[in-house]
Amino acid sequence: MSIIDTLINFIKPKKHISGDILTVETNNGEILNSFICPADSNNKNNVYMMFYNEYHNDIDKLHTLNGCYVYKYSDINYLSKKDLEEMIKNVKPSMAMYAPEAVYVTEKSFNAAQSRLYQNDQDVYNHVKQELEQYSPDMLTYAYDNYAKFIEKHGYHDIPRSEDFFIKAIEHGTNIENIPEKSRSPHVTEVYSMHVLKQGQQKAQINYEQKDWIAIMKDFMAIRFEKDYDYDMSIYGIPGRFEYYKNHGVKNPLKIYPDMNLSVQDWHYLCSISTELISNGYVPKEVLDNPSFWENYTDLIGKGDFLDNPDKTRYQTFDESEVFVHMPESMKKDPEVQKILLAQGTISTNFFGKKMSPDTWKCASPEEYMNIPVEIRQQPDFREIGIKAVRAYINNLRYIPSGYIENWMVEKAIKHDMSLLYHIPDEVITSIPNIEQKLLDGINNYRQQDIFYAEDLPGEYGLVACEQKEAMNMLRYIPQELRTKNICQVAVRISQENEKYVPNSLRIKTEDNEKNKSHKIRR
Repeated sequence: MSIIDTLINFIKPKKHISGDILTVETNNGEILNSFICPADSNNKNNVYMMFYNEYHNDIDKLHTLNGCYVYKYSDINYLSKKDLEEMIKNVKPSMAMYAPEAVYVTEKSFNAAQSRLYQNDQDVYNHVKQELEQYSPDMLTYAYDNYAKFIEKHGYHDIPRSEDFFIKAIEHGTNIENIPEKSRSPHVTEVYSMHVLKQGQQKAQINYEQKDWIAIMKDFMAIRFEKDYDYDMSIYGIPGRFEYYKNHGVKNPLKIYPDMNLSVQDWHYLCSISTELISNGYVPKEVLDNPSFWENYTDLIGKGDFLDNPDKTRYQTFDESEVFVHMPESMKKDPEVQKILLAQGTISTNFFGKKMSPDTWKCASPEEYMNIPVEIRQQPDFREIGIKAVRAYINNLRYIPSGYIENWMVEKAIKHDMSLLYHIPDEVITSIPNIEQKLLDGINNYRQQDIFYAEDLPGEYGLVACEQKEAMNMLRYIPQELRTKNICQVAVRISQENEKYVPNSLRIKTEDNEKNKSHKIRR
């Protein structure tokens, strides 16, 4: 049986609990604390939604993979057979912690081991290797990673766990964090340390024993920009790689060695590649206090992680203003510094306050538009800045002066977020050509089945859900004179909450109609 068939068979519903919710029954009859149900009511696309094992409150990851959402909330995965095939063929290192196929494969291995189909670790190793190598050589790494995680989590004490097994796992790239602590013998830890050192040495041709710290630091910095690099997963990360050395007995050159003799210019070079060295406290105080460190300070702005990610989107992994906490006071007040921060779209106004000149505010990115003081936003030469801000983020419509609102902005609000109409004067909305039809189209965009309920989602996703649910009450945001019979009927059909916003004149007609109907029936 191919691995694809194994995966599909594994996620096929085996036993009903209630309604469309199903448990997963493994080959040896074990019922996992997992649930599967169709992702859509008719399941036309043969797509399943899988809740894998316990709830983790781990909703901080949302990835799109080959057009398929991998939505990490208790490991909920929306998968079709085609998606599974593509995932296995195209899996990359950065997806290791989200890729469910490795979990399925190792689960199969555990079940088989419990059933004594495999006699020892070598049999498990051979089977997984044979199954996975035809799809991706890297998959073996993930299988081992998850194997170790499952042992640690579920306590399969009856599965043989020899030192050799974990050494093989390390050689195939398994992180030591995924090996149970009680299995991290001195020999296993030593093998892991040497494996990492050799990998780094091979990549940069650096002899670590010679303590060429400049070369080592440059190597650390260079590796983080490699293709498919994933900061969270890689022991080569900054500061992850430094922390690894410290935690595993290899002295951390940034923290431990005062005799590294890195010059101020050396530190500037390193921090221009990763400003996290500043914000995470790696740079010595005497260096930060040296004015020459801050020369060419533009090198130290906008250097966050993932600058070269495939979709060219800049991920804000930290607030860059934290870097400037360490700046000399005179630099913090420098308008040029403030302009650059504003253009980066960080939360810089919380750091600098809002006492900046209009000339400085003109450099504000769309993310900063809401922080521009009202009296400055209303100035004529800020009109174009407001228009650009709304083009970038429709939510900025909340902050743009009413005199600057254009028809396309209203139409965009109707399409994406009806609640934004609350911030637009009625006369602006009513003046738009064919506005009733546009409102009807906007209302029809909302569908009850597309709305998540906030109580089902923790954290920021719960907040988004609240906003989506609130947006269902769109009738309250539509001017009274535009609440026509057609619009009210459609809005009430979408959500009963809209009934309270139906004009009284329409309510009376509705009641009269009901009375007339009853009279006709009696006659």
